[in-house]
Amino acid sequence: MVLVSFQSLTRTSVLFTNKANSTILIRNIEKCFICADIANSKRYKAKWNSKFPKNDGISRMEKLAEKLNPPMSDREKNVPLPPDMGTKVDSTNQIFSSYIPVEKRSSMVSRQGVSQRWEAFKAMLMSTYGVAMIKRKVSFKAVDFSKFAQQKYIEVNEALQKNEKTRDIVMKENATLMIGRALKTQYQNPGKTLEWKFIQEVDRPRVVHARVASVFDKENLYAQVTVRMHTQQILAIKDRYNRTVMGDSKKGRKVIDYVVFERHLADPYGRWRICGKLNHPKPENQKALTTSSSSSAQNTAATS
Repeated sequence: MVLVSFQSLTRTSVLFTNKANSTILIRNIEKCFICADIANSKRYKAKWNSKFPKNDGISRMEKLAEKLNPPMSDREKNVPLPPDMGTKVDSTNQIFSSYIPVEKRSSMVSRQGVSQRWEAFKAMLMSTYGVAMIKRKVSFKAVDFSKFAQQKYIEVNEALQKNEKTRDIVMKENATLMIGRALKTQYQNPGKTLEWKFIQEVDRPRVVHARVASVFDKENLYAQVTVRMHTQQILAIKDRYNRTVMGDSKKGRKVIDYVVFERHLADPYGRWRICGKLNHPKPENQKALTTSSSSSAQNTAATS
């Protein structure tokens, strides 16, 4: 900081020239006290050691880097480096198995009932193997995990209605990157407003399927667990004029959701996150009705 004493300015003569030039000359300023550091300082002049200034600039940057990053001591050299985790894949971006148990099975005598029970038996074998592989890597209990999964599902749906910062934090912890982006693009539209509320639990959540698969390597295992959730909830989507486009914001409805959770078993710091949702299959009677109605509509269109 420069300090100037204006009281020390003496014998100052000011000369005004004619009005045409209108200039002011100030001279004979004899004493002006300034800071000693500024007065004694000299202007820095670069001294090039070679004919190529760029080389000198590089050498100066190397010296500065050595000052900022001093060499390691002998004690630090003896400390072993942490193992290289390599490239970490956020998610497999796919669902290993789309199996959903049938709510009401057909008779054992019928062909459909036999196929349903055969599919359930194969899924049971795969789930048993998957749960055994998961328990080798992490602690896993189906009853506790189903409650934990339902709480995660509620947190993600509630986060979609909050501000952007809170939503991003919850999505990063409880959902994969692909699911987070899909939910943002679907519900974070300025022309839409989401209203979701959890009312109560109709049936207790339960694990219906588990699957383990390797990605790029046999030891790089990913686990996926499907959880059935039967809840009563309120879901409504409104437009920019606050008109209800879908659902009802006052009346709750019972919904059965099959949510798939994924975890990277090879990563010791991995966590369970939502990686997808399975659509409940339509009953065979409803499929028959839809096919018959579509065929009748085609016949009427052809006759007309």
